[in-house]
Amino acid sequence: MNTRDNSPLYAAINLRLACFIRITRQTLPWYGAWMSLSSESTAEERLSVYQAIRDAGSLPEEAGFYLVA
Repeated sequence: MNTRDNSPLYAAINLRLACFIRITRQTLPWYGAWMSLSSESTAEERLSVYQAIRDAGSLPEEAGFYLVA
């Protein structure tokens, strides 16, 4: 996860996910994949990670929907 993401949308998503991780203090199955994202990641790579986040059920259903929509 690159905190200097070129896209304001991706930067906002990263910020929210980082806050979520700090609050939950749990090891999440998608954490490694999310951390591997960078400003060079393709849309397909991001979608795959966002689908993993949604499928893990870590976030509310609406938030998971937003990630993959």
